[in-house]
Amino acid sequence: CAALGIVRSHGGALDVESVPGAGSTFRVCLPMIAGSMAPPAAAVRAPRRSAAGAGRARLLVVDDEECVRKVTAYSLERDGYVVDVACDGLEALELVRRAPDAIDAVVMDMTMPRLGGAAALHAMREIRPDLPAVLISGFGQKQTLASFADQSHTVALEKPFDIALLCGAVAGVLQGRDGAGGHGPALSGSAQI
Repeated sequence: CAALGIVRSHGGALDVESVPGAGSTFRVCLPMIAGSMAPPAAAVRAPRRSAAGAGRARLLVVDDEECVRKVTAYSLERDGYVVDVACDGLEALELVRRAPDAIDAVVMDMTMPRLGGAAALHAMREIRPDLPAVLISGFGQKQTLASFADQSHTVALEKPFDIALLCGAVAGVLQGRDGAGGHGPALSGSAQI
């Protein structure tokens, strides 16, 4: 489809829902153009890593919103990572159970059906205590995110955030796995994913 090619060429994703007899809904998700929004004063900016510098770390991106999951995965792949995806915490937990050492870090939304991000991460860390994680949350989840702030190899991002901030957070937790720190407070950014 030409539309899909155009959207992908701009680093985006197309999400289609169709119900027979009721119609179809098309969602186009495109990354923000750098500088199109002024960042909040407290935003932490992280330099974007080059694909060569990212190595071949394997990430697990977990989000119940398909459009967000696709754009996040695509952005991280462009930054040089190998990315697997899961639609909720239960599916992600099963992937970690099957191959606990295959995943180098998890990038996970906090609010999902079946098994939310907090419960999923707790269960994953029972299997693999040193699993690095970037937790993503929208409005109203500051207390949940704060409960992970003192755990090593964990960074929390508040939506909306900049792709460069996400890539920097992933790089930080991966470095932390090797003893360089990699944990910290909730960060906020400027460009919505």
